[in-house]
Amino acid sequence: KKLITSQMSDAIRYLRETYNCRVFNISLGDDRLPYRGGKVTPWAAILDTLSRELDVVIVVSVGNYRHDLSDGYSPDSNVQGYPSYLLAEQAKLIEPATGAVILTVGALAHSANIPPGLAARSAAFKPIAQPNEPAPFTRSGPGIGGAIKPELCEYGGNRVYDGQLQTLRDVRECSVVSMHHEYLKRLFTTDNGTSYAAPRVAHMAAKLIALFPEASANLIRALLASSASIPEAAGQLLEQHDKDAVLRLCGYGRPDLDLAQSSGENRVVLYADSAIAFDNLHIYEVPMPQDFLLTKGQRSISVTLAFDPPVRHSRFDYLGVQMSYKLIRGRSIDDIVEAFRKRSKEEGPFESLSSTSFDCKLSPGSRLRKPSTLQRASFSMKRNPLRDYGDTYYLVIWSEKKWASEDYGRQRYAVVAAIEHSQEINIYSTIRQRVQARIRSRR
Repeated sequence: KKLITSQMSDAIRYLRETYNCRVFNISLGDDRLPYRGGKVTPWAAILDTLSRELDVVIVVSVGNYRHDLSDGYSPDSNVQGYPSYLLAEQAKLIEPATGAVILTVGALAHSANIPPGLAARSAAFKPIAQPNEPAPFTRSGPGIGGAIKPELCEYGGNRVYDGQLQTLRDVRECSVVSMHHEYLKRLFTTDNGTSYAAPRVAHMAAKLIALFPEASANLIRALLASSASIPEAAGQLLEQHDKDAVLRLCGYGRPDLDLAQSSGENRVVLYADSAIAFDNLHIYEVPMPQDFLLTKGQRSISVTLAFDPPVRHSRFDYLGVQMSYKLIRGRSIDDIVEAFRKRSKEEGPFESLSSTSFDCKLSPGSRLRKPSTLQRASFSMKRNPLRDYGDTYYLVIWSEKKWASEDYGRQRYAVVAAIEHSQEINIYSTIRQRVQARIRSRR
């Protein structure tokens, strides 16, 4: 008999090579293995390696958590302790959701409806989560090295607490509609779980590949993350708890297929699907139209980077390569290249970019982003920026070789920049006229 890891590897390779399958959903995990730091399992490492070698998107659910009352909690803590218990050690994501290159998905509640018949029998029925809040069974990150996990979230259902019987109940109106496993007897059924959230994201990934068949798996991941947003209800709830609670339960948020697949007049998406030599630097021009800079309103630039480094589960430094980026304004390319050039001790640091007015303050910051292979951060402007910054910003992307050997070749990556204005102004046509893919590299 083969181990499940071998069976899964064989199946993914066969489907990729025989049928050109490029998106795989794995709603499966080992709830005996909540991730509490340290090394990941071979299972996660195999999926990461397959993602890289086969250029496929592997979507994995974070796993389901059931609030354990054996530790002295009262049954009412199912409601009163929500969402704090989702951030506890026992609710950490389970293997293989810890993988760095795979796309990990958590769950949101989509409904809090108690059916009239049930409500009429008792007033003690209470939905644990409200719509667009984290599902009360989803698990939390971070992943290895503090990586942002899950990266995305989708609807996976809700649970209802029966105060009379002091137990949890799955109510159809709060559950997800799915196909019944005995479809000849019954076509549809309802259920709850992160296992239902992950396929929704996998479906979006498949739609994007159908639209962009030449896109790499990195670009598909980047487009999904770039389109995502944190539901307002989830943000308001989680900001009262751990300072990183939003990232730990929702990641970058719920993806939007329409935003992922196209630009609009006041939201323009620029992307590159490329590769970079180790310890190297790429610089992209990001055009800033005058209408965008001078029209009052909320403006934002979000940058999403996805890459697929070699991994090794036997090492604590799991990633063989790390990548990161900065958004610079008000400086020339020559200044930027000089600032990032490796310098001798005698030369000392280059101070041209030391001011934060030139280095756009992206959120989340580089400390939180860097451990992840899927990084998204945004820079917002409420006031009109100084004219001294000019009409071109620069996106600087660099790679850092850790233990990877030159045999691995150049590091593949995709980057997506979304430029958006709150006012209905047409920046699309202006940017389209200006865009030219200018990349400068320097060791």
